[in-house]
Amino acid sequence: DATIDREFQVVLLSNLERSDIRTLANQMYATSDGELISGAVEKVYNDLLDLCIPLTPANVVMYLSVVFKEGDFIPIGRLQIIDRYVRELLRRPSDPYRDSFNVDNKLDVISLFVHTLYERRDVKFTQSEWIQFCEDHMKTAPVSFDAAGLLADLSASRVLGCFGNSYFFKYKLFYSFFLGRFVANRPLALRSFLATNDHMQVEGLVEVISGLSADNTALVEDLCGKLESALAAFENEY
Repeated sequence: DATIDREFQVVLLSNLERSDIRTLANQMYATSDGELISGAVEKVYNDLLDLCIPLTPANVVMYLSVVFKEGDFIPIGRLQIIDRYVRELLRRPSDPYRDSFNVDNKLDVISLFVHTLYERRDVKFTQSEWIQFCEDHMKTAPVSFDAAGLLADLSASRVLGCFGNSYFFKYKLFYSFFLGRFVANRPLALRSFLATNDHMQVEGLVEVISGLSADNTALVEDLCGKLESALAAFENEY
């Protein structure tokens, strides 16, 4: 972006070790119970490796948060960890006493908005664009909510970051999660993504769609077709 007068350098992050996870756990849990910390470290380390999930800071922090809330939580995959983590971030203590705008409604609104971002091939937005989208959404949807308050919650929970007047998703996996959530149970949207090959353009999107969709037949057929084509091309060339 020409408006950002900064120089950037590439930083390579190695996987975290047990000692790194222990440091994060000590900072997050704020307890002197060494056995609790050790148990959390072993669970995070072993579960993420068993699931073939990279031990990056973002993944470790997410899972440490879930384990701290859930105790014996046993994940099926990375998608389940992300889903539980995002729900915890967006849940307010008053939500159970409200009839209208709960966590699922928040996830729906954010997913719709991320899809509009993807349609214009953008990853950042301004507060005014968010407010306008929410106002338009509330005109057609049977929900009412505080758009500025939800944006503040997303920023405070570090789902979103802010640079100048622009907001962006802190981690790419959040963008993929919300976009995939929009596509997963909308057959028309899924057919459109498959027809234009858009499901292959965002890292992790196939994982989210397959994990949340009620019927993966079309997606599996598409991926199998791509695999067979790739194998045939490899055989012809080599």
